[in-house]
Amino acid sequence: MSWSKRGSHVGQPSWPQEPEQNREQGVIVAASNPRGPDAKTTRIACYSSWNRRGPLSEIQSLITDEHRAQIGKEGEPTTVTVDEEHAQRLRRVLGDEDPRWAEGTGIAPPYIIAMLGGGPRAGFGVRVLPSGIMTNQEWRFTRPFRIGETLTAINQVVDIRERLGGRYGHSVLVTSSTDYYDTDGNHVAAMLVTGTQFDPKGAEGRGQ
Repeated sequence: MSWSKRGSHVGQPSWPQEPEQNREQGVIVAASNPRGPDAKTTRIACYSSWNRRGPLSEIQSLITDEHRAQIGKEGEPTTVTVDEEHAQRLRRVLGDEDPRWAEGTGIAPPYIIAMLGGGPRAGFGVRVLPSGIMTNQEWRFTRPFRIGETLTAINQVVDIRERLGGRYGHSVLVTSSTDYYDTDGNHVAAMLVTGTQFDPKGAEGRGQ
């Protein structure tokens, strides 16, 4: 899967381009950038698992052209440092005794990427709805992190889509990537974060 134009994985994210229906939960996910000339008035068909023959209603998309315009745009570069104290603290908390990044090796454990920062929190590079939580995080590494090194972080929104039904009602999923580069401009690692945005009022009374 490709995340970033600048990263080691080149190309477009391998997200489905057509709506996908989950018949068990009675929901449908719609791509944020539909094909065809009618993108400005995108409508989402809402299906029910009790009636699989067609849409029961049509709901206006929450994603605007302004939101779509943010897809692929790179944010301002920021610098982060691979901190030895943070690395060792994480190792102790997790009980990680892997010798590859033990104290004195000069190598940080890969999961320190979760503490580096430099990207939009919880994938909220674009704000569509008032509340949200992080629902997915993925990591890719070109080489190990080195203790004390300074990296440049560049983030961008790679995907925006909507989901109907479930705990959060009509929600929006925003996926953002952050790529990390060393001082020579070489790619070191990448993080992909998806945040689910929702309106608390629309989520009230739904099952847990």
